[in-house]
Amino acid sequence: MHFLQSPVYFCMLGALAVQLLQIGEYSGITGARRVNYQTLQFYIFSFVSVLMALIVGYVYFGDELVVHSRMLYFQTGASSPIIIRSLAESVAAGVISNRVRAKPEIG
Repeated sequence: MHFLQSPVYFCMLGALAVQLLQIGEYSGITGARRVNYQTLQFYIFSFVSVLMALIVGYVYFGDELVVHSRMLYFQTGASSPIIIRSLAESVAAGVISNRVRAKPEIG
């Protein structure tokens, strides 16, 4: 029962709420842009987003002794895809800029 009170659980709930919000928004779209809820890709994407929230929640709040608001945990889980995307872009930008600044080898 301790897991239900952990910050990681609320992070997962935040990611799940975002998925439910997207289902509600996408249900009104017709035509070629309509999301097919019967495809495996839809369920894999939903599972991966909740898994990302689990990972981000564990990294941020895993062994934390200080208790924050549940809303902070929920919001962290909901924004976990944005957190991971910005981290990946900043790391990629750093790698590219280091390659550009590298000195040519003299040989």
